[in-house]
Amino acid sequence: MFRTGVGLLVLIALASAPMAQELVESPVEDLVAREEIRSAVETALENYLHAAGRVRLDVAVEGIRSLMPYGEAVVPYLANELEQETYASFDFVAYALGLIQHPASEAALREAIERAEATPGAAAMARKAWVCWALGLHGEIDALKLLNEGTHQAAKFPMHQQMTVIEAIAVQTAPEAAGVLLQQLQSWGDTEEKRGDLRFVVRALRRLGDPTSAPTLIEIVEQNEDQPALRAQAADALRSVETADSVAALVTALKDPIPGVRRAAAFALMWMDRPRDVKKLLELLTTEEDIRTREALYKIAAAHVQPEQIPQFLAQWSRPDPEDRRLFIIALPLLKSEEKIPILIDAVGDPSDMVAMLAIGPLAASGGKAAMDRLQELLASAERWNIVREIAKAASADGLEELAPGITRRLVDGSRLPVATTRGLMSASDRLAQALIDLRHTAGLAKLRRARKALTDPEMVEVFDDVIEALELIRANGKDVAKWASLLSDANPDHRRLARSLLAELGGEQATAALLKAYDEVDILARLDILLILVEMDSPAVRGLLRRLLLQPESYEVEREGERKTAAWVARSFDDEEMLDLLIDAVRLREGRDIEHLIYVAAIAQKKALPLLREYRLSRLHYLGLSRGYEQEVLDWIIRRLDAGLSIERYDQPPTRLLVR
Repeated sequence: MFRTGVGLLVLIALASAPMAQELVESPVEDLVAREEIRSAVETALENYLHAAGRVRLDVAVEGIRSLMPYGEAVVPYLANELEQETYASFDFVAYALGLIQHPASEAALREAIERAEATPGAAAMARKAWVCWALGLHGEIDALKLLNEGTHQAAKFPMHQQMTVIEAIAVQTAPEAAGVLLQQLQSWGDTEEKRGDLRFVVRALRRLGDPTSAPTLIEIVEQNEDQPALRAQAADALRSVETADSVAALVTALKDPIPGVRRAAAFALMWMDRPRDVKKLLELLTTEEDIRTREALYKIAAAHVQPEQIPQFLAQWSRPDPEDRRLFIIALPLLKSEEKIPILIDAVGDPSDMVAMLAIGPLAASGGKAAMDRLQELLASAERWNIVREIAKAASADGLEELAPGITRRLVDGSRLPVATTRGLMSASDRLAQALIDLRHTAGLAKLRRARKALTDPEMVEVFDDVIEALELIRANGKDVAKWASLLSDANPDHRRLARSLLAELGGEQATAALLKAYDEVDILARLDILLILVEMDSPAVRGLLRRLLLQPESYEVEREGERKTAAWVARSFDDEEMLDLLIDAVRLREGRDIEHLIYVAAIAQKKALPLLREYRLSRLHYLGLSRGYEQEVLDWIIRRLDAGLSIERYDQPPTRLLVR
């Protein structure tokens, strides 16, 4: 509920002599205007306090926008709220005063900092952090200085996920922030109570990527033996200020006696992802024992190893630690050479389930007779049903029709085993059955029917009934688009899914029209399925749907987030000027809040996208978001890569594989 104090504030103001003089001309109209503002603030607060989860962030933004037209007049009402003892609405009010930028807002924020300093406890520290952040939104550079001055040390307060308040303010006040942060590294280092926060200053420098910070960061990495955590943080920060000196310092740090420093240096080099001579890295792999450092070195080496160095790299396979083998297999697909295939063939039989399962997908994707022969052999003989399941998944993903007869045999053989005591059997059976449907393997129907007659276990009966029914439908309907379209509204969800996938395969105007008609009649999961299908079905009607999903306000409800992200991926996949313009319009409509839109603009426009990315790099941080911190790292990486003319393929992925949150 809105505080009674706001109403009292109005009465006190009306009683003051200066205000009385202002009201002489039209006191009634003035009272009406004040009541309108009071009611607007109350409504915005009520909506915010009653919202929950991620919706709350959007409610906050909409509430603040509703107050912005009142300008300076709304500030006293918000400032009064900052003085209340409760913390419930403090963040909202500080946020509002940060976005409603006026001298009166700034003055109210500074007064709130003074009150927080005069109050003990963690809640007061959090208030100070919020108000300093809001002051940073005004572009006030001293917000950085105020964070750790006085009673409360607030620099490490989490403002966004993976982003502290000092980092958020630094980004808002760059480039001046770099000089302030470098000064703080010196002054805070001389104060025992602030030394622990030096690493947060370093994190803020990493956010800026300012080349003037490189010498200081290198010095920290090379010295400060008594502060290993700070040295590791400085090594990590060097990834955003890539110079010849910073790279040399990181390579040297790979031999540091402190594992954390070596690890940070290795991941910094991996994050840079530039072509480099990996000779020294390969030598280090023969002696490095820290598993996380090896993880990064494997990825760097796999991506940049020269042909003559490949045998030296592959010699790292088969170390006794299964976790090391797992990390090696994760990195191996980065190697652009068929010399990796014998390793994958060996790895699918690894005693570690995780290693074996991770190797199956890359082996299946590699193709070739040796790979298929090994998968056929494993499909027939593997005792571990989770391995069988992964082979079936890979067959579906890569359309490996040659595996279909073996999949049929394994499904039938498995159906004879006791379900209750055979670990992983049902999960594998479900996946085997789905693979037969995905591969449209109607040739195995007779064998499946015979096996079904002997079954008694109800779970296995259901698996066989479902796969037989689906395959019979595939055989009966063939390539008849009308028949498949009629199943889009079938009561059986399995039939609906099958119809969607078959229509995607058949393609053409009739199939596209049927899918578009079904789109608005299905649930959100089915919509995502249809959108991904439409990637292969470009047409004016599909483009019209994308325009609706990316530009109409109702698509920006939180529960439809996945829908609009997938629509953005479809637009990116069409890869032309019309879709680029659509994505740019979506970026501007949402003021850069959706990282996927920015990534897909960059994927199409490449270096020409840089002005847009830089335009929204800062303003998007005006919007609170759980993943803003990591998103900002991704965006900065993309900007640096495009600026250098390098690939951003790592993030040119559909939203389901785009790990930016």
